[in-house]
Amino acid sequence: AAVIMLAAAHHFVPAEQVEPLRAAITHFLDASSDEVSYPDRAKARFEEARAMADALPEPARTVATWVNTRDVKTMGPKLVPYIEELGGDPALSVERSPATTAPVFLLHGSHDNVIPFTETPALASYLAAHGNTRVTSLLTPLISHAEVGAERPPSEIWKVIRFWGALLSVSPGR
Repeated sequence: AAVIMLAAAHHFVPAEQVEPLRAAITHFLDASSDEVSYPDRAKARFEEARAMADALPEPARTVATWVNTRDVKTMGPKLVPYIEELGGDPALSVERSPATTAPVFLLHGSHDNVIPFTETPALASYLAAHGNTRVTSLLTPLISHAEVGAERPPSEIWKVIRFWGALLSVSPGR
């Protein structure tokens, strides 16, 4: 909801408040991406995001507060009218665009706190069901939303290395 609100900000606040609201939402999203790997940094960044929200004029302050408190119950219904406008491009939807037959490599943090890890096997299954036999996927606790996290077992590091090795061994046009 926060990502969608970032794009939809211009529907909720006057023009002069759009960029400051987007800055506050972006700060919240940055803090969220640190939540698992760098909890101390995330805590400080969440405090900064709340301070940024408190400094905004209304109605931007209210919208930023919804984001900071993860108030999806309030944001969701308000965002519904804009979903098609913001996410309706067929290229953004697996189900609205043709499945590729090119090699696909899916790497996802099993503890991702932004995008549910269940999306990766679902996408791999969808591609396989639509004829793509060249899908390689890896769910790993080594990363959290594309960040290298805390200490992990060497076996997990080797899985990621093998994944990248497979990706790099695919020649263009194959």
